[in-house]
Amino acid sequence: MRWMEMMWERHQSMTREEKRKEEVLEIFETLCELAKRRVETPCLPLWESSSSIAHSEKEASIKSRLQKKGRESSL
Repeated sequence: MRWMEMMWERHQSMTREEKRKEEVLEIFETLCELAKRRVETPCLPLWESSSSIAHSEKEASIKSRLQKKGRESSL
């Protein structure tokens, strides 16, 4: 009787392993299909360093102040 129990446990174990193997193979098949697809790269703006952005903002601020002063002096 013990022998039959051991064989049943082994059968159950092999069944679980087979199911896991199928799940893993399914994942790899999905990854393979995804890898075959053509992917368009997104169009991203050119990179600017944070220091150049801060410098540009500072220049814009100075220009707007100069323009305001010019308008005030013409009144």
